[in-house]
Amino acid sequence: MNDKQLIVCFDRCCHQRQFHHEFVTPSAILKQLLRIQGSMDIVSSSLTAISLLWTPLEACCFYSRKLETRVTTLSSKMEELTSKENDLKAEINRGMVNQQKNLRSEIQLWLKNVDKLVAEVKQIETEIEKHTKGCFPNYLSRYKLGKMMVKRINDMNLLQDKGVFPNGLFIDSSQDSGRILPTSGLVGDKTFNRVSKAIWKLLTDTNTSMIGVHGMGGLIDCKIFDRVIWVNVSRTFNVEKLQLDIADATNLELSKDENVIWRSTRLLEHLQGKKFVLILDDMWHKFSLEEVGIPHPSIDNGCKFVFVTRLMEVCRGMETQREVKVDLLTKNEAWDLFTTKSGPIQSDEIEPIAKAVCENCGGLPLAIITVGRAMRKVKDIRLWKNALEELQTSRADIIGMEEDVFARLKFSYLHLKDDHIKACFLYCALYPEDHKIDAAELIEYWMAEELITEIGDREKEINKGYTVLEMLARRRWVGLRQDA
Repeated sequence: MNDKQLIVCFDRCCHQRQFHHEFVTPSAILKQLLRIQGSMDIVSSSLTAISLLWTPLEACCFYSRKLETRVTTLSSKMEELTSKENDLKAEINRGMVNQQKNLRSEIQLWLKNVDKLVAEVKQIETEIEKHTKGCFPNYLSRYKLGKMMVKRINDMNLLQDKGVFPNGLFIDSSQDSGRILPTSGLVGDKTFNRVSKAIWKLLTDTNTSMIGVHGMGGLIDCKIFDRVIWVNVSRTFNVEKLQLDIADATNLELSKDENVIWRSTRLLEHLQGKKFVLILDDMWHKFSLEEVGIPHPSIDNGCKFVFVTRLMEVCRGMETQREVKVDLLTKNEAWDLFTTKSGPIQSDEIEPIAKAVCENCGGLPLAIITVGRAMRKVKDIRLWKNALEELQTSRADIIGMEEDVFARLKFSYLHLKDDHIKACFLYCALYPEDHKIDAAELIEYWMAEELITEIGDREKEINKGYTVLEMLARRRWVGLRQDA
């Protein structure tokens, strides 16, 4: 107690004594002072306790109020952050596909932190929905949720501020980017643009990593890519050859003397952590990525796989996420492609015959290219008439037709599952050229010829017929109208 407090206490003591007409003695004054001192100690202790409690109480009040507003703010901040993340990922995908560069570590860390924060915010939203039903009746729940929301909002603001990368997104990694593919310019603008735009859209889609491109051969032009790992799988699929081809395309030395498992392990270690586009062309069979040593593509590793095949069932077997169908060339595109290979047709007498030759290629790019090359700069009308005759009679005397076209068609035909399916296809050949066949009628004929047999059950036979028809359509042996 200081001097001022002592004087006040003394005055009070004297006043009280005078009021009661008591004689003021030193002992009385001392007793009064002790009594007042005790009361002040109690008050001082209470104030100290209140002071210690005030800070957490103030925090409780702060976190517990305006929860509805914070929910709105949390949702808004979350939307802003995820939008920025999606834009960044799209830009990253474009850079990786087109330039094959490695992502900077700071970008990877930022994306990782965003994913972690998004998961935490979703958990908070779940808690809000589960415990409060939107009205926040429980004070403890209000406090806990409020505190979590304030922290996450601050974290999102911080990530937004850090989401600016003045040094760019990528580090050059051209030594690991595979090969630069030659451009061939095989197809007309309309079909090429449609196919290339569809493929490019999927390549830049963050949620798509395995793409199937199925349809007629010769229509996929590798010029839509820049630096990629491109490997021709071919009809005679071989794990060892595929491993060695991929290793060669990525500057990895593998020995034929090593066994399949060891090569698979080395190839996997080599490709792990790299961002690349892998194009496997001319696929006829499905296979296991693990067996070859190819890491599965994902959003995290940024890899993209494109499987190019004539068969939709190969896409299904490889579990592609999205597919792009390659249709036949239009009449004008077929003619443009044909004259690109044959050279300009300057004779008015030859031109109608040349167009008929082109039309008999049926819009098949490979056939058009083969025939066009065989007839390049031919000026004798008799040779053109002979070519048309050979195409119309399905003879293979045109240079390259046997090796490049008919051999592939034969392989595809022999690749059909069983003799019943082959017989069903051959039955279609009995119809006139370009004849529109009714599907139900065709299946009835198959059943009558006992090409489809499900003993004692007509419905099963019809279902089997449509299954066979769909299988032939997938392999491009027949074409189905939308209403078929």
